[in-house]
Amino acid sequence: MGERMCRVQFDPGGRAVEVLPGTLLVEAAGRAGLALDTPCGGGGTCGKCLVRIR
Repeated sequence: MGERMCRVQFDPGGRAVEVLPGTLLVEAAGRAGLALDTPCGGGGTCGKCLVRIR
């Protein structure tokens, strides 16, 4: 049986993608066709990729 997928939606715009649990949000954004500015390489130290989870 396959692993359960998670739906990630990016707003504004409403683009969504299904990813495996544990997928980095930066990676999910790329799969959705979105480019995020990540000067620290996605390490979370610069604050550019700050997200809100609802």
